[in-house]
Amino acid sequence: MADKTDEEKLTSALAMITKIETTLGTLYEKTASATSFGDQSLTLASIADLEKSRDRWRQEAETLKASVNRHRKTLKIQFR
Repeated sequence: MADKTDEEKLTSALAMITKIETTLGTLYEKTASATSFGDQSLTLASIADLEKSRDRWRQEAETLKASVNRHRKTLKIQFR
């Protein structure tokens, strides 16, 4: 399997940011908690952990945007 291109990585990073933002929106309305029922457990992620993750993905997206733009082929036209 070939390595992902920077464009594919950027798309993935932006999708992760969107998912994290959606989750944070839900969690801001609730408190982060964990509940256990016998051998099953339900855990809401920590808001602080999600914010750190979101910030990391935002930084990754900005780095990838710069990389994609740096390697993007451009056509320069000069009119006289």
